[in-house]
Amino acid sequence: MIIYHILPLFITAFALSYLLIPHIIKVAHYKGLYKPPEARDAHEEETPRLGGIAIFSGLTFALLLWTPNQFFSHFQALLSAFLILFLVGVRDDIKAILP
Repeated sequence: MIIYHILPLFITAFALSYLLIPHIIKVAHYKGLYKPPEARDAHEEETPRLGGIAIFSGLTFALLLWTPNQFFSHFQALLSAFLILFLVGVRDDIKAILP
């Protein structure tokens, strides 16, 4: 029964991410943000970076839209963690972070 509560959230996150990805690819092309192919990679072409923006936006919007008000306080820590991971990921996409 819980799947019926999660399904709208998943569909919303997927649809929004799917719609945002082409726009993010255009920005990556415009800004020259690519990952060049390396010997271990399966792809042979440059891959645009910043795809995490679409995933983060879709997931965050879906959580804010479909989370009932009584449970929203439980998601504040989760959203804060998402934001930190998102910012680190964008920083890594723009300028590589060394381990």
